[in-house]
Amino acid sequence: MRRVDYTVMHTYISRLIACLVFASSIAGVYGASPAMEPAHAAPPTGTPQFQSTTVPFTLEDNRMFVKCMIDGQGPFDFVVDTGGDLTIDRAVAQHLRLHGTPAGSVSGAGNRKVAVSAVVVASVDIGRAHAENQQGLILDLSQIREGIGLPHLDGIIGYSMLKHYAVEVDMDRHVLVLSRARLTLPAAARAVHFSLESGFIIVPGRIEGITGTILIDTGDRSSLSVYGPFATRHGMYGRFGGVQDALTGFGIGGPVYGDVFTLPQLDVLGTRLSDITTRASRQKAGVFASNVAAASIGGGLLRRFNIVYDYPHNVLYVWQSALFAAPDSYDRSGLWISLRDDHAYVASVLPDGPASQAGLQPGDEIVTVNGQPVSSHDLLTLRTTLSSSPPGTSITVVSESHGKTSSHEIVLKQLV
Repeated sequence: MRRVDYTVMHTYISRLIACLVFASSIAGVYGASPAMEPAHAAPPTGTPQFQSTTVPFTLEDNRMFVKCMIDGQGPFDFVVDTGGDLTIDRAVAQHLRLHGTPAGSVSGAGNRKVAVSAVVVASVDIGRAHAENQQGLILDLSQIREGIGLPHLDGIIGYSMLKHYAVEVDMDRHVLVLSRARLTLPAAARAVHFSLESGFIIVPGRIEGITGTILIDTGDRSSLSVYGPFATRHGMYGRFGGVQDALTGFGIGGPVYGDVFTLPQLDVLGTRLSDITTRASRQKAGVFASNVAAASIGGGLLRRFNIVYDYPHNVLYVWQSALFAAPDSYDRSGLWISLRDDHAYVASVLPDGPASQAGLQPGDEIVTVNGQPVSSHDLLTLRTTLSSSPPGTSITVVSESHGKTSSHEIVLKQLV
């Protein structure tokens, strides 16, 4: 998710309005899903805008990626972000010879603001979904890509495209449907009405019994992110144990820090959930330090559901996915590895955590993990290993610092 500065493109949210939830079983018909279309076929000249389409997506670091054509070129790997705008990575824009107009700065999850350019894109295509003359932003996404270790991050598809559709995220089949027609819903689907503010989807919820507005953000990797002011008001720092001031990811504006713990209870989307891995923001600036919402739910939690985001009618249709009962895991190494020029390095270690106790320090270059080199294609898999392997598992890391090579034995530990 990205916040646009007041001085840039438009006024950001000054106050988020709580909306009502209507949770009921939906047994009727909302239409039929279009047949699967090629994800990256160039559209013919004169293609009508905003046609329905069905395309596959990949789930990487709890984010949905789809193939996208820009000005007839590509395909490029774009994140589907309900909390974002059309955004093109600066390197991709240079490749496409898109020349934006300097438009100030934007802030997002990180503490810093980032320079941005405004651009009008002649055409955007996802499968058969075609849009022309789309306003977008150009900014450098490399810090997010390298900080997290994503193989690709070419851009973001957001509200300007999605608002024309009922958007179905079929987590069970890894299929994205953009539909102008009515979709067939299962009997178990529940309707949840939402408010839409500056393109952001807002639903009500209860965090450990405390009422608050919750922003739905498919561009956020975490399950639940509690914003700093809400966490402070309700005494959430240190209340549930866990770890303090840990590096939890990267966003627009830099690294994202927070306390991470297991929240006993969350009520959202017409469902009561238990034992949710939660971060309470420690950010000093950016959206997580603001009062725009009590919290946001991201891909870590949303993968538990299949959801239709019916933008034209301001309603979600929600039913459980096959991952609904999957445990919510968190890193057990106290180690965050990032990439720099395709080389892995230690971005952060948790004080007194397993990696720190094994002798790893921030800035150390990673040579191998369990005898294997680490690249952008391996880092996400490694992060999953460090969060899902049982406590007591040993991980051997060979590092290099100041020309000296060292071997470290990390014994995984339950931290949250």
